Amino acid sequence: MFENFSRYLLDKAAFTTTELNQIKAVSHIIKVQKDELFVQEGSIWPYNGFVCNGLVRSFTIDDYGNECTLNFAPADYWVGDRASLLTGKPVPFSADAIEDSHIILIEQKDFHELCKKVDTFNTLMSGMIQKNIEITHKYINESISMNEKEKYCRFLDKYKAVSHRIPHDMIASYVGATPDILTRIQKSISK
Repeated sequence: MFENFSRYLLDKAAFTTTELNQIKAVSHIIKVQKDELFVQEGSIWPYNGFVCNGLVRSFTIDDYGNECTLNFAPADYWVGDRASLLTGKPVPFSADAIEDSHIILIEQKDFHELCKKVDTFNTLMSGMIQKNIEITHKYINESISMNEKEKYCRFLDKYKAVSHRIPHDMIASYVGATPDILTRIQKSISK
């Protein structure tokens, strides 16, 4: 599975074999079965996670017991909670596998050391963190200002390659609609 991570890294920057070996040395691969939680709301998240294959999602449970899907992470996406990682505070969501998945975990102390020792890695991660902040701000703004149909269209744009692998009820939860309303939205778009 490290080959998938290595390919991803090499697509983003020119890493040497030595640098890749340093990254591999601190990378731990876990297999997460379909429907298995790998992040539990209220726990402390000490890792930087990377999805090698499969598909995972993060979600919360509202006061009425309804799942509210926050995002999906197919292969080549980073997963986890940066706020918990940096502050040591509990994670405000859970994450599970929609399908069997392999995830690389790098403990924060090792990640920090990699950033100090491997300039290429540090530059790549700094850029990715900045991009993540921008995406998060855009997501919050769109979540507040868009209706369910607009959110569904955004979902299709963002997750086009994997949308057929995501259960209908999870998509509905992501766009803030009931499954029945999502079905009507889908029918109105396909006309």
